Amino acid sequence: MRRAHETPAPSPAEVDLSGINLNLMVTLDALLKEAHVTRAAARVGLTQSAMSHALAQLRELLGDALLIRGRGGMVLTPRAQQLAAPLKRGLAELRRALRDEPAFDPATATRRFTVATRDFFGSVLLPGALELLGREAPGVDLSVLHVDSNTFAGQLETGEVDLAIIVAPVPSGPGLRQQKLLTEDFVCVVRKDHPTVRRTLDVDTYLKLSHILISPKGDGVGAVDLALAQRGLPPRRIAVRVPYFLIAPLAVSRS
Repeated sequence: MRRAHETPAPSPAEVDLSGINLNLMVTLDALLKEAHVTRAAARVGLTQSAMSHALAQLRELLGDALLIRGRGGMVLTPRAQQLAAPLKRGLAELRRALRDEPAFDPATATRRFTVATRDFFGSVLLPGALELLGREAPGVDLSVLHVDSNTFAGQLETGEVDLAIIVAPVPSGPGLRQQKLLTEDFVCVVRKDHPTVRRTLDVDTYLKLSHILISPKGDGVGAVDLALAQRGLPPRRIAVRVPYFLIAPLAVSRS
């Protein structure tokens, strides 16, 4: 709690961009990516001496060394590490704003879209999407990546990924748009003619059986485990953890 005689901390001063050469930001982005003056110079088409001069300007502008000599070469300072991600996002947004592209026409478009998702959603949605693309956008190609819940929002902001199909909740941001696609229910699956499970499955029997957990990261607990704990029930035995949805029913069918 703030005491009555304390004064609030001043707000950080707003940076005046009119006095900054924005080309330096492109240079800074290269330096932060490469952590090497010569490689950064090659990335943006400058000589090594010009890049060294730009680094000196950036150090003076930002009041930080940015790159310092470490045991294995040059390393980023904490301030430089803090700048890397927002600078990358800002430059990507500026490039998108300045890009002069014609209106998108699916029938004539010839480009590749990158989709990040998990194997379950890929198996449910991808076949229909490919059929639609073949009919409406024959020149469009897809690259499907495994979605990483920790990084996909940043990949969307920088344009590395065009679309992410994930389980809610999802992060919000000024450059992100979202739409609900479908709702799935939890079900319990056992193999056909299971010796213990008949037409119904009571909680006691459920807890005595061994379970398979779909865990993309290979650790942690699932939503079912949290629900059991909230109801004061003992934990179930997770006999197998798998990272992919499509493995689970195949494994269960032979259990």
